[in-house]
Order: sequence, then structure tokens, then C-alpha cells
Amino acid sequence: MKLIVIQNYRGENNRFPDNKTMKAYGHNIEIMYRDIQANSDINLNPDKGLDESLLTEIINFLSSFANRSRYYNLDYLTGQTGIEDPLVEWSKIQEKIYNRHCIKKKKGIPNSHVESVVWVYSETNEIIDDFNDLLFETEKIQRVQGHIVFYVYTIICNLAEILERLEFKHNLFPFLREFFTSYNSNMKKSDVIKKRLWI
Repeated sequence: MKLIVIQNYRGENNRFPDNKTMKAYGHNIEIMYRDIQANSDINLNPDKGLDESLLTEIINFLSSFANRSRYYNLDYLTGQTGIEDPLVEWSKIQEKIYNRHCIKKKKGIPNSHVESVVWVYSETNEIIDDFNDLLFETEKIQRVQGHIVFYVYTIICNLAEILERLEFKHNLFPFLREFFTSYNSNMKKSDVIKKRLWI
């Protein structure tokens, strides 16, 4: 997103923005995303089976993490309060994605009825002391992950397209779009969800 801001400024003003202009954004992904969306003819929220409210929540979470909650563990140890655990916050988004994309397609996750006791913390800091519950939560998270990747992948693809169009529009060189060619492949949703290796 900062590359888009730089290239757009460069194309319109025939020079790079100064440090103050870039520092004004800081790590505020939410504001940058909104500004880019407002100044682009590309729909950043295309109808690809995505829930727009969830897309917004993911952007807001990433922005919050970049600005505040990435230091949650240190803040917690030093007695700083008022910031929610990012894992708990992220698990709420995962739960919404599960309810929106996974629960309708497959009727529940089978319970294996294994007689065993475990003692682990869930992502919401609750104790799981039953092995069947642990299996259920693990399977649930695995189902959700592919959908989350698709949301983030779609965001990056749209931003890569905006960057490319800007560079063609203003005939900019050197261009930066070649660094994002892997996001121009238009992978199908099902392929993104199933993909495990991205290297």
C-alpha cells in the first residue's frame, strides 16, 4: 500500500513524496486502504464470494495489530492494560469466517469419542480438557485457514492490480509491479483454499 501511495504521488507530481507525507500514514493499514480505495477505479471488494464486513474486519485487525497489539505480550508483562489479546481478537474473526463459509457446506465436524484427557488453552484463552473437543477445535481451525488465506490473497491481488494500472497510467520507470507477478495469476478460490505451500 505504501508503494501505491509513492507511485501515485510520483505520477501526479513528477517527484517522490517527502518523508513527512509517508510518515503520516505510519502503520495505519486501515486509513491507507481506505485512501487507496477512494482514489481507485478498481473495486477492492469484488464479488468473489467474500463477505465485505469480514474483509473490513480483517483490514481493521491488521491495522490494529500493526499499531498496537503486536506488543501485547510485552505490554501484558509490564502491566499495560486496555489492549485485547490479538489471538483472542483473531479467533473472533475465525469464528465468523467458520460460520459464514464452513458450517453450511459441511454439517459439523465428526466427534471421534476418544477417551483421553488433555489440558491446553484455546485461542480464546479457555481451557480445553477433553481430547474430543481438542480434535474438534483443531479441525475447525484447519477448515477456516484456507478461507482466511483467500481473503488476504484477494486483498493483495487487488492492490497489485492497482499498482500495475498506476504504473501504466503514468508510464513510471523503474516499475515495481514485477515484484507482485504471483498475484496476477487469478487463482480460483478453491485452489487458494487448498494450497498449502506458497514458497
